Amino acid sequence: MCVEALKDTEASLAGITKEPVSISYQQLKDAFDDRTSCPPRQLLESIAKAFGPDGLGLLEVSNMPPAMVELRSNVLDMAESLAMLPTEQLEEITIPSSMYSIGWSHGKEQFRGEYDTGKGSFYFDPFHEDKSNYNIYPSSMQPELEDSLLEISTRMAEIGSWVASLCDSYLRELKGKQESQGTEIKNVQRDKTDNNAIDLPIQTMSIEQSLANGKYAKGRLLYYFPAGANMKDSLPQKEGEMTSIDSWCGWHKDHSSMTILIPGKLFEDESDTNSGYEPGDKPGLYIQSQAHAVHVRLPLTSIGVQLGETLEIMSCGHFRATRHAVKGSSNPNTGRASLALFLQPALGTTLPQLYSLAADESLRQRWRPTYGEFQEATFAAFL
Repeated sequence: MCVEALKDTEASLAGITKEPVSISYQQLKDAFDDRTSCPPRQLLESIAKAFGPDGLGLLEVSNMPPAMVELRSNVLDMAESLAMLPTEQLEEITIPSSMYSIGWSHGKEQFRGEYDTGKGSFYFDPFHEDKSNYNIYPSSMQPELEDSLLEISTRMAEIGSWVASLCDSYLRELKGKQESQGTEIKNVQRDKTDNNAIDLPIQTMSIEQSLANGKYAKGRLLYYFPAGANMKDSLPQKEGEMTSIDSWCGWHKDHSSMTILIPGKLFEDESDTNSGYEPGDKPGLYIQSQAHAVHVRLPLTSIGVQLGETLEIMSCGHFRATRHAVKGSSNPNTGRASLALFLQPALGTTLPQLYSLAADESLRQRWRPTYGEFQEATFAAFL
């Protein structure tokens, strides 16, 4: 994940609420299972609305099976339990040699120019070929934590694969239309010194195949500590910080292909809010959409699929990644747990040139011909 500063306007500070484009779990599954025919027109239109230039860059998958909803609650309860383990147990699962990309990470990442102790992250690679030896888990929470994370990651990666398949279908159809109509879409090459307009191509590489059923996925189990938590090493909260939209997580775009998100869970005095949505002053996920910061509400029976920069590159700009942030609760006793699964291609995967007119200067500077080089440039730029 890469972090970029975004200056709030007065309009975005207030924020607005908007329902994301939604596809039901069953619709998605049926479309994936029936490979003998083209996906329903409605689903391709939903992909275009969610991920296209005017979309939020996020698709809601609704009406998840009850087992998934229950699993989500259990996993997020474990996120809080993990974050509250004694310091010596957390140190046992802190791996500096991995650059804190495996195991526990707290106070190692920067936020607002300082080391961030306001949240803790537990990183794992659920589908690593040697996952039992590669990952590390707190012994006091085994085997429940590892088993639960593998189960939920498998389900999340499956949904990501289904959505990737729809993305491929949409791009193939778009390519067919352009070829049959002789349509020329003008854009600008990655090299801004070349002012010659060129045709915007349609990438022929399969997005679904590039994700390899989540083989290269990275999981991040997060716990945002309550602002009032008595932590001696916590960053002091400045006036107005907890009412800022990026008070829990700064504005950023994910550099991976897709991020699969389960709805976050709020903890107030160690109890769940039992609310279908993030309550009160609307803590939770916000997405920048034009001049507004849009509060995205995911019901507990849904998950979100968020577009990353790699998929913007692979789609040659037909899909767009969007900046997003996480707002903290104004209640100093409220914490939050979440789980994100970052789906990404193999490091050696070739990336097309950056043809997107909408690509910001940061992305232009970080683009590289392979995913591994692009990821390395991203880490170097923001970490």
